[in-house]
Amino acid sequence: MIKKWLLPVIALMPLFASCEKDTDSNPTLRFQEGQTFKLVTPTYDTNRIIDLKGGQPVALFCNQPDYGGIPMSVIYHVQVSLDEKFMTTTEGVEFRELQNTASETTINVNANELNDTIISLYVLTNNIKTEEFPKNTPMPAYFRLRAELTNGTGVCFSNPVKVENILAEYVAPELKAPQEELVFTGSLFGDNWSTWYKMSPMVQHTTDAVSEFKAVVYNPGNGLFKFGRAEGEYIGFDALKEVVGSSKGEVSGVDDGFGGKNIQIAAEGWYTLHFTVKVAGTELEYTLDLNPAHVYIIGDPAGDWTAGDPSHEMTPNADGIFVSPAFAAGGELRAYVAVDGVDWWQSEFTYNKNTQEITWRTDKQDIKFNWTDLGDEYSISCAAGQKLYVDFKNGTAEVK
Repeated sequence: MIKKWLLPVIALMPLFASCEKDTDSNPTLRFQEGQTFKLVTPTYDTNRIIDLKGGQPVALFCNQPDYGGIPMSVIYHVQVSLDEKFMTTTEGVEFRELQNTASETTINVNANELNDTIISLYVLTNNIKTEEFPKNTPMPAYFRLRAELTNGTGVCFSNPVKVENILAEYVAPELKAPQEELVFTGSLFGDNWSTWYKMSPMVQHTTDAVSEFKAVVYNPGNGLFKFGRAEGEYIGFDALKEVVGSSKGEVSGVDDGFGGKNIQIAAEGWYTLHFTVKVAGTELEYTLDLNPAHVYIIGDPAGDWTAGDPSHEMTPNADGIFVSPAFAAGGELRAYVAVDGVDWWQSEFTYNKNTQEITWRTDKQDIKFNWTDLGDEYSISCAAGQKLYVDFKNGTAEVK
């Protein structure tokens, strides 16, 4: 039996041995660090404008890098610059590599990404604002390819090429009135510009075209503040189109030492800041409605549903805590800040019974009847004789 098997095995050995030979018909992967490959200069009509915003791509064509004559799977990365020196060096040259890649030697560069990249490079190198990017101004751009195999090896670069008459266009995003909140900081509440406080939106008074926000604040006298759509945006007195309200005479602009003006409220006291933000063409217009703060309870615990009843008004104590009259009966807590031109429920608030954090009513909550629509933790049960205590500075409240 052993002899019968030996002959076939021995006969096969030359076949296996022949596969170990390296001949011209068996190409092997070869790659030399620093090698380059050919990127063909595009031949466009000299009068043709490549309109990127119109969706016209820049078309590039290259030869695959030489990996030993083997057709390999290659990833091509497009690099772009606006600096002519990119044709000879990358030293000290601003350029960007686009996120969109290609796997074929014919590459249609993504028009939208190239448009945004050219704008960002131009803004950076010319030290201008994005909205100052020149309109209807075709310009040259310089391209180079970085190639690599799919496993990340075999990295090499093409020669750079110049493409004329590329038209990029900056389109400002659609301007909308802020929807979620405004914020403010300064020396109100006795702070030293160390805290950003939120102003909450008014229910059914917020659209893309116009929105309204409010906050109850304490002014220690000649208090200063600025506001913004987000923390870190300091909008001052000069941005106010108008100041209205019974306390408008207390408002003035004070030099902030940086070429702008802080908003100053002269007389000491508690105020309601009521901002209206309106889209006016390409800008936002801000109106400040300033009035003394009036905070009320209403509903069953108050004894009736009469809005603005002086007997339902809360008053601040020496510690800056607003305290309600004793509740006349039990029931769900309902409380609000009086704002001109706004129904009481459009500036209503409650608090989370687990955290005591104040929660303002907003359009997103879709409250139809009472605070249980938002969650049981926001529906505060009151008993006769209890009172509501509200700390607007720290954003907390409690019934006890």
